[in-house]
Amino acid sequence: MPLDRDEILLTNLKESLAVYQSALLWSMTAAAAFFLLSLRLGDPTIFQVPVLYGQLAAPAAWAIALALFLLLGGYASSAIRTAESVLEDLGPNDRIRAAILSSPSLATTPNAFYRVGTVLFCPITVLVSFAVELQREWSAPTSNVTIGSWVGLLLFILLVFAPYFSIVQHVWRPFGTRRAEPPASASSPPAAQ
Repeated sequence: MPLDRDEILLTNLKESLAVYQSALLWSMTAAAAFFLLSLRLGDPTIFQVPVLYGQLAAPAAWAIALALFLLLGGYASSAIRTAESVLEDLGPNDRIRAAILSSPSLATTPNAFYRVGTVLFCPITVLVSFAVELQREWSAPTSNVTIGSWVGLLLFILLVFAPYFSIVQHVWRPFGTRRAEPPASASSPPAAQ
């Protein structure tokens, strides 16, 4: 029994929103772990961090948390872009859009604090964590801050915000709401009198 194209697209849309939410929640967890590890890096007595069934060096755990944060942010961004693409393929169906807006997802909630705030929590937490570590490193008497250090910091900030800025563009308004269309008078020339 062949499946209808719209059924497949709706399933893909539902799964994309679920993947988006899972990836975003895991990214928030990685950002929080990065923050907690940043606080512990300043303690010279802590060399190992317990991870699952073993131990990791604190700087290695710090780097892994940062890598997971970046990978999961990219994955969440990819999932919300896929959902947007599927929604465009479904066409301008108001019933489908109403059903999407009633789904319990961080992308569709009408509360902007949760919809956008959860996205911005991730890069802000990582940047605050990184600032704590930079303050510790740059306040050392042997630190050597150069122009290259500032350029590297700027590139790092752009790298941290890139996937999350992409997500914010898609969820600034609840996912599934119609985008504002330009007025008809702006797109067509005025009629000759």
